[in-house]
Amino acid sequence: MAERIETFKAEHLDECAHLLKITFNAEPWNDKYTLDTAKAQLVWHLRVPGCEGLVSVSDGIVALAIGYGLPTDVEHVFNLSIFA
Repeated sequence: MAERIETFKAEHLDECAHLLKITFNAEPWNDKYTLDTAKAQLVWHLRVPGCEGLVSVSDGIVALAIGYGLPTDVEHVFNLSIFA
C-alpha cells in the first residue's frame, strides 16, 4: 500500500493515541501514557482554535504531527506540539 498524508481527524484518535503511547513511553522520554491519557491529549488538541494536524498512513497510521496556530503582535506562529 502506498503511503499517503491525511488531515488529522477525530476518526484517527484511537490509532494516534496508540502511536503516541508507544512513542513517548519509550526512550528517551519514558512517559507513562495510557491509551486513555494519550487520547485525552489528542482530543484536547482538536478543541484548540487553530489546531492543525497531519497523519501519514501506510497500512495504518505510521506518523502524526499536530499543533496549533498562535497569533502574536508581530506574526502568526505555528507551535508544533506532537510529532510521533
